[in-house]
Amino acid sequence: MEVIDKKDAVGSLIMLLSLFIGNFYETSESYQVHSGGNFLTGCQLIWTGGNLFGPFLLYIPITMLIVSVFLNKTNPLFYIILSLTDIYFLFILKNEYRVLIETANKVLFSSGARMSLIGSVYVIIANIDKLFRCKTN
Repeated sequence: MEVIDKKDAVGSLIMLLSLFIGNFYETSESYQVHSGGNFLTGCQLIWTGGNLFGPFLLYIPITMLIVSVFLNKTNPLFYIILSLTDIYFLFILKNEYRVLIETANKVLFSSGARMSLIGSVYVIIANIDKLFRCKTN
C-alpha cells in the first residue's frame, strides 16, 4: 500500500484553522492610546465581509485538502498555484478592508492571517521540494 504524503493536507488544515482561530486583520488608528484596534475574524471575513474574495480563503484550503486526501498523484504545481492564489487573496482582502474602514491608518495581519501565510508557505516549500525531487530522479 502506498503511503500518502500528508504535507499538503497539513498545510491546508493550518490554512483552514486560521480562519476560525483568532483574529484575521487588525486596524490601527494613530489617535488610539492602546495598541489594539478594530478586529476582523476569519468568519466575519467569509460570511459578513461583503466581499467577493472572502469565501475563496475557505474554498482554496478545502480544495487542497480534498485533492490531497483523495487524489494522491497530483502535480505539485497545482498546490503551488493554489497557495500563491491564497496569499494573493490575503493581501487583496487586507487592502479591501482598509478601504472599508476609512478611519484606519493601517491594517495589520493578526494571528489568523499569519497562520494562513505559514500554511501557504509550508505547502509551497513542500511542493517545490517534491517538484525538484521528481526532476532529479
